[in-house]
Amino acid sequence: MHHGKECLYCTGTNISRFTNVEDFEYKSNWPVVMILDPHPRKPHMIQWVAINPNDEWCHIEEAKVDGECAEVVRICDQIETKYLMNVAMRIMDPNMGKQASTSGSRHVSWQDDFANAGLRCDLGDDHFEVGRSRINELLSPDSKTRFPRMLWHPRCKNAIRQYKRYVFDEHGRYSEKEEKQTPKPVEDDFPTMDRYLVNAEQNFDSLKYVDQIWTRQYSKGRNKSTGY
Repeated sequence: MHHGKECLYCTGTNISRFTNVEDFEYKSNWPVVMILDPHPRKPHMIQWVAINPNDEWCHIEEAKVDGECAEVVRICDQIETKYLMNVAMRIMDPNMGKQASTSGSRHVSWQDDFANAGLRCDLGDDHFEVGRSRINELLSPDSKTRFPRMLWHPRCKNAIRQYKRYVFDEHGRYSEKEEKQTPKPVEDDFPTMDRYLVNAEQNFDSLKYVDQIWTRQYSKGRNKSTGY
């Protein structure tokens, strides 16, 4: 943030205007990561994030789906077809993914239930501090390009709203302790999914390589609609 030509906080002059919300156009050759956050008592949360050749993470679309796993798969197929998405990886909340689903069998996890419905996901890495640090870095302008490397299309309204409200618990006003490093468990679904995303440590080249492997294996009979 700046006032005139100086930063309001450090009074530095090496400043630039930037935004993390941009009406970008997704290119079908950009690999996409889908992140799924299943819930037993509220809608399942889903988002699709592409990485472009500049290694910028571009949030294309999001969804909140009430219903069984099959309905989630149907919506995913619909959205991925609409944007001609090149889905190279699917990630699921590791905490909920290992829990028993609501399908009726206590021995079936959410991860297994979605896989049986046709949506196979890897469990994400939930390391909080590492993920938080990486997200903060991507939200800030790159020192060379002077643009941030994490962007949202304006249609990702829920994610944008949650990021504006994503705050950390604090100690008492007069406490000498530092700010707690745990977020309030409200309005945190999409920022949490981004933590699984950045902790996967992927880039454009690595995801394109994954897609090349998928393409060869699909020619041997894999399911193109799910990528598995």
